[in-house]
Amino acid sequence: MLLACITPFAASAQGRRGGGGAAAAPAEKPEDGIPVTDPLVISRCGTCHQKDDKGNLSRISWERTTPEGWEEAIKRMVRLNGATLEPAEARQILKYLATYHGLAPEEAKPLMYIPEHRIQDEVIPNETFRTTCNNCHALGKALSWRRTKEDWKLLANMHVAFFPQADAAFRRAVAPGGVAAGGRGGAAEAPAQRPASRLMKPSTSSEKATVCTALNGPTGVHACAHRV
Repeated sequence: MLLACITPFAASAQGRRGGGGAAAAPAEKPEDGIPVTDPLVISRCGTCHQKDDKGNLSRISWERTTPEGWEEAIKRMVRLNGATLEPAEARQILKYLATYHGLAPEEAKPLMYIPEHRIQDEVIPNETFRTTCNNCHALGKALSWRRTKEDWKLLANMHVAFFPQADAAFRRAVAPGGVAAGGRGGAAEAPAQRPASRLMKPSTSSEKATVCTALNGPTGVHACAHRV
């Protein structure tokens, strides 16, 4: 459950380009989520992450990562989405998510160079990854998350909404022939980069509404609070 599938990044970009008239794929059965049972997580996170009749919280119940990944996500919710947490509450939420929505030791071990900040030569599987995810951060950062296919698409939408270079990278990744625009010999020329650790927060109500729609569609839910 919750496989580390990253291919929907490219699929999301292809969808924005029109899809070329290909027949729609049959609908896939949704994966079962991991119910959230901690009262504090439900009360603090449930204001934005909707709860269903099975006890799942949107996005959270379909994601797993390392303690460091959850810590980064919680900080992002506080910094960008106005989540209010006391330090003790943040620690309790982090402990719960790392325990019940974490990676098994065998899943986390190959990726420990990320939280340990060790330099390691990564094996990049193909040029598509090199010119998209690896453009801004280590591939291990993405591989340390387990998400559903739908959640990977939402993450790709978030990158496009907040990082202008991401949309260009995704478009190059699905160039005719399946080769990045730079050709076989090397990576495509990247647009001007802003530091990957800095997100641009929408400043007006109109901009916020545009970003919300870009992330999850016109659902009427403040969906941008659900990115991680």
